[in-house]
Amino acid sequence: IWRAAWSAVQERPWLGWGPDVFRQVYGAMFPTGAVIDAAHNEYLAYWLDGGFFGLLAYGMALALSLVRWMIYSRWDRRFLLPLAATLCYSVQACFTFSTPIVSPLWWILWGLGVGLEREVRPSVGMNTKEIVSNNQI
Repeated sequence: IWRAAWSAVQERPWLGWGPDVFRQVYGAMFPTGAVIDAAHNEYLAYWLDGGFFGLLAYGMALALSLVRWMIYSRWDRRFLLPLAATLCYSVQACFTFSTPIVSPLWWILWGLGVGLEREVRPSVGMNTKEIVSNNQI
């Protein structure tokens, strides 16, 4: 499955194939009659669906959240929950795909982390270094 997804990514690496089309792409590339509707790797699926730029946007949002929450969690333990959830979700996303029972909970926890950031940042214009150096967390 990953090889098929990678082959499809190589055909349209920059902009991808569009959202949720793996079943059609797989069926066209490998007409075996099997119904395979997911790449079984969330990052590969984002690349296949949204291209390199879609994967880059998703990856940057994840990485930025993880780094900031690691920093913030040293002063505010409330960040440990979204940090742990995002770390665990990020690891499992390498081997499976977004599932209806897990994804909504993770998106809620990611939103909780982003909401907590708004609470601890006294000014929208301040960056993490300024907040830490001024001991405002």
